[in-house]
Amino acid sequence: TVATTGEGSIIRSILDQLINNGVDGSYTSTIQENIFTSLSLVIGSGKFRGQSFFSDVVESFSYSLLAGLSCPLDTAVEMKSSVIEIQAYTGTSSQISGYRFNTNGNTFQLPVGVLPQGEADSCGAQVFIADMTMGSNGIFQDSNVDSVFGQTVLSVGLQDSDGNKITSLLSPVTYRVVSTGQLVKFKNSQCIFWDPITSRRS
Repeated sequence: TVATTGEGSIIRSILDQLINNGVDGSYTSTIQENIFTSLSLVIGSGKFRGQSFFSDVVESFSYSLLAGLSCPLDTAVEMKSSVIEIQAYTGTSSQISGYRFNTNGNTFQLPVGVLPQGEADSCGAQVFIADMTMGSNGIFQDSNVDSVFGQTVLSVGLQDSDGNKITSLLSPVTYRVVSTGQLVKFKNSQCIFWDPITSRRS
């Protein structure tokens, strides 16, 4: 049974409240793990197909993992399940410039000079999310979704030192997605861009 959008919105509201309570670093690592487990169960259940707004919840949760931590971090904060992998990092502009995330052979690299000028000595934050549920049960599911290369969604979020989201880049990101089963390329597979505003792919 597929949940309705209304049912998904209720669950999202509950998770949002839990995450917002932890933004100030007040919740424990156990609560973090419980929220992450809940997110993994929701997204991996197959009951919320096409309800891509859950990706916003995952992004908010990822930023909350950095609350109360010193900047810069030596290594990214990581959480991983069979459904989602999160890497969250905070560092100076020069450290975030060209930063490269790696997961299971897939890579995602930010461009050089990604933060605004004047942020050189300030700490920004970035999060990387790999969603391994692009198949028929995924929250990004739509028509012909099985043609997506690697069946994986790579997502990145970036904030400046004031906590403002950076929604556009002057230079493109660089990414690499590997196939499974030692295949060079799946037949008819393609890489796509998911627009979170229209909930459509291109």
